[in-house]
Amino acid sequence: MTRAAAVLLALPLACAPHHDRDALTMDDIVDTRGLVGTWRWELTTTVDGVERQEHEEWEFTADVPWPNLSGRYRREVGLRALDRVPFTCAQTDHYQLSSTVAFAATPAPQGVQIVETSYATTPSPCDRGLRRLGRLHGVRLGPDRIELGWGDGVQVLERSRPAVAPPPPGHVEAPSGPWTWEATSWTAGALVQQERERWELTVGDDGAVAGFYLRTVRVRDPRGQPIACAGGPDYQFVDRYLVRGAKDASGELHLREIAVDAGAHRCIEANPTRALDEARAELIGDHLVLTWRGARRQVLARPRA
Repeated sequence: MTRAAAVLLALPLACAPHHDRDALTMDDIVDTRGLVGTWRWELTTTVDGVERQEHEEWEFTADVPWPNLSGRYRREVGLRALDRVPFTCAQTDHYQLSSTVAFAATPAPQGVQIVETSYATTPSPCDRGLRRLGRLHGVRLGPDRIELGWGDGVQVLERSRPAVAPPPPGHVEAPSGPWTWEATSWTAGALVQQERERWELTVGDDGAVAGFYLRTVRVRDPRGQPIACAGGPDYQFVDRYLVRGAKDASGELHLREIAVDAGAHRCIEANPTRALDEARAELIGDHLVLTWRGARRQVLARPRA
């Protein structure tokens, strides 16, 4: 007798009709084994002015004792504010969350039982990384569709081609490389102020950080009316900062502005100089969170490819 046959005989199979929900049938085992491969699910919703795009890719594999399966699914959730008001956590009008969940799948009466066993989340200032592992029941709706249910929730996976792409490379643990930041606000004179910063940081062999950033500020009249000091509806200036950084005794990274080349423009002649500042820096995934003196918080992001 083969090992697979021995395992099959040990299962509580029944020749009962399919309406007997307590009996595990051969069809349940065949349906479970037929899940091997890649599946996907997508959903887009809008609630309270926030568009939410959810995407999951599931991969079932047969690398555990027959007839069980194992696998994992990657879940990505993108959120976008339709009114373009920045989210507090990211300081942009959009952000994305990602997580990977491992699971075990076993044949069950009328379908397959899926038990989530572990998870990993991509670090983000908008996600505390906490998840509750779940238990789902799957029912095959055909060769290329499976309905997953849990509590009062339900989703339908569809078989996809090609297979799941490999996970992205690991995050760089040091803050080396480029970073960006932008924000839009109103001035006291009811003008729109758009700020953009482009950072470049390098970490030496001794752990010291050095770099610079360019801060571009554009001020405009939202009605297109001329600004008296600018001779037109907008003006712009660029500040250039040098920064240095190091870790303290507790391992916390601090960045310090050591010099600035302040941009010049007739509209800012009353403020020709800039005050230098320093910040505590925390690397969270693809974000560098800076807390400047006075508890001012700034979230830098890795630029998109």
